Amino acid sequence: MRNCTDVIVKAVQSALAPLGFTGRGRVFSRRLDDITLLVGLQKDTASDGAGQVTVNLGVHSRALAERLDWNPPVNSVGDAPWNARIGELMPQKRDIWWKFASRQDAARVSNEIVESLLRYGLPAMDAVSSLEQLISFWQAGGCQGIPDALRLRYLAALKGQPAEPAGVPMIPLPPPGGCPELEPHLAAGIRLMELLEYDRAIPELREALRAAPMSAEAHLWLARALFPQYRREARRLLEAAREIAPGSLEVRLELGRVLSEAGRLDAAIVEYQAALSLDPGNERAENGLELCYLALGDEMAAARVRSGVAH
Repeated sequence: MRNCTDVIVKAVQSALAPLGFTGRGRVFSRRLDDITLLVGLQKDTASDGAGQVTVNLGVHSRALAERLDWNPPVNSVGDAPWNARIGELMPQKRDIWWKFASRQDAARVSNEIVESLLRYGLPAMDAVSSLEQLISFWQAGGCQGIPDALRLRYLAALKGQPAEPAGVPMIPLPPPGGCPELEPHLAAGIRLMELLEYDRAIPELREALRAAPMSAEAHLWLARALFPQYRREARRLLEAAREIAPGSLEVRLELGRVLSEAGRLDAAIVEYQAALSLDPGNERAENGLELCYLALGDEMAAARVRSGVAH
């Protein structure tokens, strides 16, 4: 299976290199003055034992990090102020994983991933590949991969305004703090996940949870590391996180995704609706809600979500 993964990584590397991307493991980056573009391959094991891979995209701004006195890892897709799974940018508007069980599968998957990157992923990042474009995107209401309150906070920082605009609640920058025993394990686990080393990340995140059993963040990150290989445990962790922090947007979104992929559509709808009550207009919540209604055959409800009138 590792040889199959290598085939995919090399194909993506070959496609990105002429465009100025350099590789580090399964993460490729391109520096453009203030902006750094990131493409990360995330590998996992499907429920039937086959390998599967998806693509995470991110855009970092050095100016934004400096003005917020924030120092995220330069190759961290999840910490990027603009981030997306490739499937969110494709016509399907959903999380997409490519499965493979042989080198022949890997060759096919490589072609499909490269085509998706060139057709959807890279153009989306090109549209925010300068600080001016990123500011314009946020000013127009775009908030790819982040809640709206964080979008407003980023805009305020870039305009030299107070970090907390009037009427906008302050929310922590990722990764937020915690108890002293929690932080080293949580930080190590998140770092390993960004490097796509999930087998090493899981023990660190379990230690983080042992150190702080009431930390919703530790529950959330461990669930992310376990899913989709250990779906039931991931769901239980997210349900526990919801009890600890019912107002966490990320917990609601992640639980909605896990429930939806498990076929528990009614329960997923509840979570996506809760997410929208926390962040009206959240794109991930609206997309998830629309897909749930479509899967249930309720095209009228899906149309209402598309029109901005979510249930």
